[in-house]
Amino acid sequence: MAPPPPGSRVLITGVTGYIGFHILLDALRAGWTVLGTSRSQARLDNLASNPAVLAAVSTPSSLELIQAPDSDDEAEQRAFFTAALRGITHVVHTAAPLPLPHANPTAGVLRPTIAGARALLAALAAAQPPPSRLVVTSSFLATLSPYPPDPTIRVTPETRAPAPSEHALADVGEDPITAYRLGKGVVLRLLDEYAAESSTDVVIVFPGFVHGGHEGARTMAEFDVSTMFLMRSLVTGVRAPMGRVGGAIHIKDTAAVHVAALDEERVPRAGDGKPTSLGATIPVVYDDTWGIVQKHFPEAVAAGVFTQGSEETWASGWDSTQTEKLLGMKFRSYEEMVVDFAKKYIELLPKSSAGHEDVLS
Repeated sequence: MAPPPPGSRVLITGVTGYIGFHILLDALRAGWTVLGTSRSQARLDNLASNPAVLAAVSTPSSLELIQAPDSDDEAEQRAFFTAALRGITHVVHTAAPLPLPHANPTAGVLRPTIAGARALLAALAAAQPPPSRLVVTSSFLATLSPYPPDPTIRVTPETRAPAPSEHALADVGEDPITAYRLGKGVVLRLLDEYAAESSTDVVIVFPGFVHGGHEGARTMAEFDVSTMFLMRSLVTGVRAPMGRVGGAIHIKDTAAVHVAALDEERVPRAGDGKPTSLGATIPVVYDDTWGIVQKHFPEAVAAGVFTQGSEETWASGWDSTQTEKLLGMKFRSYEEMVVDFAKKYIELLPKSSAGHEDVLS
């Protein structure tokens, strides 16, 4: 990968999140000067002392961390981004709420997803000079229609479903996943509109469910975040109450695609005022998880660290091979995702867990 252009500085939102943290690490290792944001000052302070981050920082000036408003008020967020964008040449926007089971679909997922994107785009539109490139984390779920998907229909970023109607936004119901898909769909429409009018080039990344380890996690509390509960359920005896689309991506590949997207030679502009779209998912079957765990961690299975869970897989026709060809990479397998998760899980088990100390020996 080519080094960043001289004088470049990238704003990365949501750096204390699972995806944002790993994008931050890869960006620092690639030589980028980074301004990272998060709504939590406590989590920023924790990140600043993280050994993985300290090892990736090449000079004291290569990383600055600032707290974003812990508010969904668009005016307040826009003012924050307006100030943060001064001197910024590139942006990676990954901050957005996840559709966790306890989340309020409208207030906790839909509205903040849209408000954050609107505020950032408004600030970008007024920035002088504007950043040369904006990379945004979307989701493969936002591209699917019908939902659950028809596995006979090939899906790519270019075939994504139309943005949801206002009527659809009013009918979120009680399902956080529906709110997440609709919110991401609205953001795609906003990005299309922004790309058509702006000199800033837009790249949209469409990850599947993100799995794997966590390079910076030092405790189980730091590890058990984001989509970790999905994999944890599959290896701790939980039977999921409903199915999930069978598409996933390793956290390391997720971060690599985002950082590669900053390179305008590696990922050329789409042209015609349109965003460039990068798919980042491979087909998976969630009930394959237990066989992988039995194969690689028989001692942990025997000790009761891992027990068999289950989750129905909704197959889809999602195809990310064009991204692999463009970037010259091969996405890691689902087996690697499971193995890396399980290794980190065992590493972080409390030492007092009877019979768990020697399962990696």
